[in-house]
Amino acid sequence: MSVDPRELPDGRRPEPGRGSAGKTTSALVERGIAYFHAGEFDRAIEQFTRALEADPDDGLAVSSRGSVFLKQGDYERAVEDFSRLIELDPNGGDAYYKRGRAYQQLGCKQQAAADWSRAIALTPDAERRKAIEAQLRRLPRSRAVTVAGSMLVFFWGLSTVTTIGMARLEGISTSLAAGLIVLVIFVVWGLVLVAKRQEPRIKQA
Repeated sequence: MSVDPRELPDGRRPEPGRGSAGKTTSALVERGIAYFHAGEFDRAIEQFTRALEADPDDGLAVSSRGSVFLKQGDYERAVEDFSRLIELDPNGGDAYYKRGRAYQQLGCKQQAAADWSRAIALTPDAERRKAIEAQLRRLPRSRAVTVAGSMLVFFWGLSTVTTIGMARLEGISTSLAAGLIVLVIFVVWGLVLVAKRQEPRIKQA
């Protein structure tokens, strides 16, 4: 089974990860990447995990294991590894991009958008930036927010027509009618905020 090599980490290793464990972890990571290319993802994870047991700050091992989790569809663990990678190297755009992909798959659109925006700012390659920008533009809005926004427009129109009609029938002043409209808008906007909070979220590692 072949694997798109673009799924692999960019190869950058943060400063942490030195010491006597260096040669051992390098061999384990190289073996894990070979398994990755062969499509043997469980074995790849095993090698990367062993490398991290020897050196928890090995950025390449963290990134590589996160890439495997992402490929397997284990998005929560992918988020955990890429969050750890960001701790080790806050200026690595690839980690933000891949964590954003995991968030997208989990339905966490706001987190995905924030990570991709950060990735764009940290990515020096112009073509790569354009590709991420295109994905960011295609990122759908939260369904809950879209529905709530539609509700806001509907109820605003309904309340406007109803309030004006009541004002004409009952002789209510224009200012009071306007106040009622504003009240209805605030109530519906509250529903929008509640809907936004219901968007799926996961805790960052």
